[in-house]
Amino acid sequence: LCFCYSNDMTTAKECIHAILRFTISGGLESLAEEEVRREVGNEDLIDVNWSRRRGQYGSQLEIKCVASKIHSIGIRCIRNLKFVDYVYLGILQSEDFNDTTKTPFLSQVRHIISSQLNQDVMNMPIKLERDCRDALIVKLVGLEKLPGILLPTPHFKDAKVHSNEEDTKTSESGFVVNTIYTKWNVAQSIVASFVKLIQEDSPNLSLSETLFLDAGAGAGVLLQNLPDDGVKIGIDTHPAHEDIHTMNFFSVTKNWLAEENRKNLGVSQTPCVCVISNPPFSEGSRGDYSAIVKFVNHSVTIGATYLGLIVPTAFARERIWKSLGMDPRVRLLARWLLPHGSFFDPCTQKVVHVHSYFLFFRITTEKVQEDRFQLNPENARNGKFRVTGKRDKGSFPFINTASFVETVLAGLDDAGIPLTHERNAEFSLSAKVCKPKGAKSSARFELFLLLNPERPLSLANSVSSSVSTHSVGWLSTSIKPPLARLMCSLVTGKVDTECGLLINAMSGEGTIEIESQGVQPGCPVFVLSGDKNEAAALRTTARLAEIGRPLVDIVVWDAQHLPLRSDIADAFLVDLPFAGSKKKTHQTPSTCGMARDTCLNYGCIMAEAWRVMRPKGNAALISADNNNLGYFASKFNWKMIATINRINLGGLLGSLTVLKKSEPCYKDLSLWVSANEDDLSQLILGRAQEACRDIYLSQCVELDKRKREDVPSHDKELSSLVVSAELRDIFFCEEKQLLSHCYRFWFDGLIANKQAKQIEQIIRMNLLENPPIGVIGLR
Repeated sequence: LCFCYSNDMTTAKECIHAILRFTISGGLESLAEEEVRREVGNEDLIDVNWSRRRGQYGSQLEIKCVASKIHSIGIRCIRNLKFVDYVYLGILQSEDFNDTTKTPFLSQVRHIISSQLNQDVMNMPIKLERDCRDALIVKLVGLEKLPGILLPTPHFKDAKVHSNEEDTKTSESGFVVNTIYTKWNVAQSIVASFVKLIQEDSPNLSLSETLFLDAGAGAGVLLQNLPDDGVKIGIDTHPAHEDIHTMNFFSVTKNWLAEENRKNLGVSQTPCVCVISNPPFSEGSRGDYSAIVKFVNHSVTIGATYLGLIVPTAFARERIWKSLGMDPRVRLLARWLLPHGSFFDPCTQKVVHVHSYFLFFRITTEKVQEDRFQLNPENARNGKFRVTGKRDKGSFPFINTASFVETVLAGLDDAGIPLTHERNAEFSLSAKVCKPKGAKSSARFELFLLLNPERPLSLANSVSSSVSTHSVGWLSTSIKPPLARLMCSLVTGKVDTECGLLINAMSGEGTIEIESQGVQPGCPVFVLSGDKNEAAALRTTARLAEIGRPLVDIVVWDAQHLPLRSDIADAFLVDLPFAGSKKKTHQTPSTCGMARDTCLNYGCIMAEAWRVMRPKGNAALISADNNNLGYFASKFNWKMIATINRINLGGLLGSLTVLKKSEPCYKDLSLWVSANEDDLSQLILGRAQEACRDIYLSQCVELDKRKREDVPSHDKELSSLVVSAELRDIFFCEEKQLLSHCYRFWFDGLIANKQAKQIEQIIRMNLLENPPIGVIGLR
């Protein structure tokens, strides 16, 4: 291993050190640094610095530690880190060099690699990476590297919407649905590859014995490119082509397909059914992909043998398939990325880009077990490497990333390091060229080995990873496990006593409930959680059963109207849904059995949180709608404990706010009273409530003045929120020869300090205009 030495070579044995680099998601930097320091230990830690800290774009923490203990340190980090994604081991860090032109620059990089690396140098990193892999092998997290072959993106002749006559035909029909269509040339290439893969997998299958079903055919671009040798059928609920049946795919049955095959070919034999489709999906990393899984499972039901789907790249994860219940008989054989601009909007005729895969599945007749990574015996000693490269575009504009990676590959080949394609690689190397801090014309080359290429530690070491049906944060109904753990840590760590009851207003996939079980070892937290969707609550209950029935109760409720008593919870958590807007009213997620026009109000949820929490209880709220979250947080009687901004929430910029329930507000009022008057607190309280009889507190904790008959039943009269008045002080003024009483008004806990000031002014005006008996005036 090429370690970095200090300038004092006389003490090289003491100064030799190894470098570990950790990648961390936005918002988790502080906790990640804390746990890295704890796992490495002060005795073995030499230096810690942030090589990059960019919030939602991800951060990199770099440490220098004692090289002789790098193996044990690496294993501890791989097993125990929960807020770190990936760990890289430094293989090579060059001295600074000054070339600023392309040819000598790349030549120096190649020379550095070939002169300082060899197979003997790589033996220790190889052993460490394999030991790290063994440490994670028991985890149930789906592999980042999908099964099957990753094929290169097919070549397309033209990327324009109107590339030929056929392209124009697809846009002539009218549309009643807001959708996008696959471009003709893209569909042509997809179908050709789809048919070729079928023939390669089943060489004895004749196309004349095949029934091709284009489900969700739309304008028929896939259907028209399918071969004419066999039977081809297109169906869609909103067809835009005359050859397409108006039919729902979920209404298709085996008998219907057999009948269609008999009509077209005149034979009653069962055909080989091949389904191809661009199914409906919500593009975006927090989209709802349940529709795609239902689509896949129905393909199994109708007896399909092969399945080809255009799907968003975020869907291509094993954990999503498992958590949504995709049939295990569906086996992924191949996939490839679609090029930029593969779709177009038929209404505007503009090119639309969606990051998409084409997935090619084979449906087997029996359930099969998962494949485990098997090391090729030929490479059991040395292994094979793949290389990724990065360079600072602003500092090195005279080279491109492709030429840089090619140079690194050439240098590794010169050094005798075995290389291979991505799908065959056992190890992953990351090469980077950067500028040292404070240097203007110098460059530095770095080479790192990724120790956990298949599983991010933040997911693999989470409690949620032990639940086989949990997506580990890849679904719209779930928060990432490290963020759930962060929320639980913040609220339970700041409660004055041991946290007994924790309420999660929106359970989703149950991530918060599962992760809360590991926050306080030896002191379990009882979690009361609920969701508006009964089916989601039942699925969460089933997931919790996999980890031994923890202290969690799941309830079906509306988070805006919790069926709970006041002042019972020590902590309150909620992962607020969002619609990407700045409105105060948000659309609830589109879940089965829930009306889409149902609205969710942040203010109502915060009002319920305040009501059910005990005094000095903590609440943690997370959302991508930062303005709305901050707006309502400021309207309540909270004390701000912490705010973590620039958190990565499925690619969106969000924030996490931690609040403490404050004591109810009060205001003092001094009056001049008659000399013989004693305590007037009940009289003053009655006048205060009378002054506020036409003012109400809305469900969203807004002060509103309306007629009594116009007030909704869920709004509260402000007079009921002026809770009490008490005599605090008596003072006799010698100069004026008057007696002064100081009264304190206590308000309901929902009244914030700003609102309390407004109420005080109303009470003052009433007492000034019509002072009660015994009151001379305001002091």
